[in-house]
Amino acid sequence: MLHADASLLECAIAVHSRYAVTLLLQTDLMLPGAIEPSARARRATVQQRLLRLLQTQHLPSIEVTGQGQSRLQAAIEAVEALTG
Repeated sequence: MLHADASLLECAIAVHSRYAVTLLLQTDLMLPGAIEPSARARRATVQQRLLRLLQTQHLPSIEVTGQGQSRLQAAIEAVEALTG
């Protein structure tokens, strides 16, 4: 996505379709000012494109946010909800 090279996309989707779910980690870990604004914008664009790709390919995903232990707990709970 960053380099406008879709040559591996078809293969990646095929492999990825074997996964039960994707934990889509949000970019909220970055501290304000830690990266330049243009890099934050690129990161947000890639994140949006990735989410849209997962949705259009009907690949299940769960967005995970938070800091530290709460982020880990959110990921664990997401997986546990699927494996119930």
